[in-house]
Amino acid sequence: MEYQEEQEVVLAPNRRGRKKIADKSTWKRELKKSKRHMPKGLPVIPQCVHGNSKQGYKCNELTVQDYSKFHRKFYLTSDKVTQDTFLLKYCTAQSPKKEGTRKSLTIGYFIPKHENLLGRRRVKLSKVCQKAMTTVLGISRDRIQRICKQHLMTMAMPKERRGGDRKSNLYSDRTESVKSYIKGLESLESHYVRGRSTVQYLSSDLNIKKLHKFYIDEAQNVPVKYEFFRRIFNKYFNLSFKSPATDACSKCIQLKEVIKRERDTSKKQLQIAQLRIHKLKAKCFYTSLKTQGDHEIIFSFDCQKNLVLPKVPDQSAYFSRQLYTYNLTVCQGPSHGAQNSSNTFIYTWLETEAKKGSNQIASVVFHRLMNTNFEDTVCHVKLFCDGCGGQNKNSIVLGMLAYWLKTKAPRHIKKVTLIFPVVGHSFLPPDRVFGNIEREIRPLDVIVEPQTYFDIFKKYGTVLRLGRLSFS
Repeated sequence: MEYQEEQEVVLAPNRRGRKKIADKSTWKRELKKSKRHMPKGLPVIPQCVHGNSKQGYKCNELTVQDYSKFHRKFYLTSDKVTQDTFLLKYCTAQSPKKEGTRKSLTIGYFIPKHENLLGRRRVKLSKVCQKAMTTVLGISRDRIQRICKQHLMTMAMPKERRGGDRKSNLYSDRTESVKSYIKGLESLESHYVRGRSTVQYLSSDLNIKKLHKFYIDEAQNVPVKYEFFRRIFNKYFNLSFKSPATDACSKCIQLKEVIKRERDTSKKQLQIAQLRIHKLKAKCFYTSLKTQGDHEIIFSFDCQKNLVLPKVPDQSAYFSRQLYTYNLTVCQGPSHGAQNSSNTFIYTWLETEAKKGSNQIASVVFHRLMNTNFEDTVCHVKLFCDGCGGQNKNSIVLGMLAYWLKTKAPRHIKKVTLIFPVVGHSFLPPDRVFGNIEREIRPLDVIVEPQTYFDIFKKYGTVLRLGRLSFS
C-alpha cells in the first residue's frame, strides 16, 4: 500500500458531481417549450401597399431573398432570450413626440436589404411597417412592444423571467454552510487509475450518514435534514468512499491495533509517535519520487504479476501448469508526469526464454541506461524500485550499476542512487501502467497467443523483447 497524501476537497468542475445530472433538454416538456419558438413553416411575404407614405416605409423594395434571410437568422435558435435580443437590433423605441397621445412609446421596424452595386455587396436597413415585421417572423406585435418597452425603461438586455428556480435563494445560507463543511474534509487520491482523476476519495470508515451526523454536531446553528445534506454532497462534489484496504501495510495495522488497546498514556503516545515516523518515512519516499531536480533524472521499475498462457474459461486449464508471460516496466521521469511511449518502456519475455531473477532485472535496467540520451546537465541518476531481495535488492543489481557508472556512463554523470521504499508503501509509476493493462485483459475470456499481450502492451508504452536486446 502506498502513502496516501491528504488533499483538500474541491468543488466538482462544471458541476459534474457524484451523481449524474438529468439532461432536461431531452424531456418532452422542454422539447415542447422549444417548439413554441421554432418557425411554423416558410416565411410569409407581406403584401404591403404604402406608396409614398409619410412614414417612409420601404416594404415593397425588399425582395423575397431579403425576407427569407431575415426569417432564417431570427430562427437560428429556439432560445427566446436570444430571439428577443435579435429583435432589439432591428427595432427602435422612443417616447412619442406628440403630446397628449395615448401611446406610451413609438417603435420603428427595420429589415436589412442586400444590394449589389458594381460588384460590391452592401447591406442597409430599410424601414418597414409593423405588419411586415410580424408577418415575416410569425410573431405577435405584443411581444415586440413588450420587449421594446422594457428596454426603454431599464436600458437592459432581455432576461428570462418565466419559471425558474424560486427556492435556492431561500436556502443559500444552509447550502454554503454544508459546502464549507465538506470542503473542510481531507480527501485521498486513489492510485488505481492512470493520471489525474477528478474523483476524490474519503476514508472507508465514513459514509454520508456519518458525515451528516458530524455536521449536525458541529453546525448546530444551521441544521439541515439528511436528504438536503445528501443532495449537496452528490450535486456539487465528486466524492466517493475508498474500499477497505486489502494491501495495507502490516506495520501500520499492527501499530493502529496496539494504539487502540493500549491504556497506558505514555506507551500510547510512544506508539503514536512510531506510527507517525513510519508514515513520514513513506511520505519522504514519495516526495523524492515526485520531485526531479534540474541536475537529476528519475527511473522507476517494477514487475507485473505473471500473465498466464493460455487464458481460457476452462476448469482443467485453471488447475493445470500454465506458461507465464513476464512484464518488467521502466518509467522515466517523476511520478506526477504523463506516461506515454517516449518515457514508458515495457520489457517482456516468456517463461521458456528466461527466468525472472536478478540477472534479468539487471539486464533490463542496464539496457535502459545504455539507451537513454542523458542531457549534459544531468549528473545524478535516481532509481526507484521495491525491496524484493530476489530481483532488485541484491549485489548483482548493485554490481551492474557500479560497472555502468565506472565504464559506460557519460562523464557528466557522477552519482547513481538506488532507493527502496518503506515496506508496505511501495506503489510506483509502473503500477499505473499495470492497472491499465489489467483493465484491458480482464474482459478477454480467451488469450492463447503471447502476441495478444504484446498488442495490449503497445497501447501504454514501447515494447521490447528481452531476448532480442542490443547492449552495444
